[in-house]
Amino acid sequence: MGDHAKVGNVAQVSLEKLEGVAHITFDHVVARNAMTVDMHQSLKSICEDLATNPTV
Repeated sequence: MGDHAKVGNVAQVSLEKLEGVAHITFDHVVARNAMTVDMHQSLKSICEDLATNPTV
């Protein structure tokens, strides 16, 4: 699965999978990494995908 991210200077939630380990990164520096609604939705989608992925 690819990154779940927004382009530019906007809040992002991204996913990287390395050797069976999922790394989720929150990036919303301008708000000290406060979660936005879109970030929550991205995180939910990532978690749902990971829950059904036996490789992580």
